[in-house]
Amino acid sequence: MNAARIDRRPLRKTALVLLLLSTSAIASMGTASAGPLAASGCDFNNDGFDDLALGVPGENVGSAANAGAVNIIYGSATGLRATGNQLWHQNITAVQGAAETGDRFGAALACGNFNLDLFDDLAIGAPGEAIGAVNDAGAVNVLFGSSGGLTATGNEL
Repeated sequence: MNAARIDRRPLRKTALVLLLLSTSAIASMGTASAGPLAASGCDFNNDGFDDLALGVPGENVGSAANAGAVNIIYGSATGLRATGNQLWHQNITAVQGAAETGDRFGAALACGNFNLDLFDDLAIGAPGEAIGAVNDAGAVNVLFGSSGGLTATGNEL
């Protein structure tokens, strides 16, 4: 299963959530690749160069097996660069939710300008996220782009 590139036209959050939840539901049924998923063609810092998001849903976070993570590699005039790369998971300060065993954060990725500013944003599916007493209900985290790249400021779950 490939990550989706969302059109830059205004989107309704409801449609985005339905898309990601259906993608996450498919991923949780075992039809998704066991390896990393990627979202490319995104420009999180609006510098004119594509950035790459790599979802690693099987990543362990502390003692939480398969909690999941997402690596961001920023682009430049010479291609992808190591400087400024980011690693996101639910135990990062200010990211909503908590890394728990089996969350699979990063199992689905979609980028687009969801809040209609100058920067692409990243929606991250976590199909194993428990909601209240419902295990594996699934959730979507949205991190917003900025001149410094993705930020947890104002992120949504």
